[in-house]
Amino acid sequence: MIVIRQEQMQAFKQSLQQDFENNMLAHVEDCFPQKSRAIGQVEVLRLIRAGIERAEHYGLVEQPDVAQFIDVLFTLGPSFDTNPLFPWVNRILNSPDCPANRIRHLVAAVRKHLRRRQRLQS
Repeated sequence: MIVIRQEQMQAFKQSLQQDFENNMLAHVEDCFPQKSRAIGQVEVLRLIRAGIERAEHYGLVEQPDVAQFIDVLFTLGPSFDTNPLFPWVNRILNSPDCPANRIRHLVAAVRKHLRRRQRLQS
């Protein structure tokens, strides 16, 4: 029988977390190049880590869901989930729906918001 010690599980978990953070860093730098350059890699990584924690607060723990949460963070701003300009964000994130549906609804609402804003600027 193979026994995995608690220390080994913790090391494995930390390795997975670091891999996810590194993947998100590359993704953010690729998808949000101007913002990434403007704030620098250290700040981008800090925001990713903060985004992971905040996503967890809303029950978003699956990596695809957390990745979308971080995308929204870089799209709307670091405090998008508490920003009074986006009251619909809080309603969606705190709805009784399952986490996967909440993030799906949030992304759809963000896209709608961006389209509306773009129309107003035209």
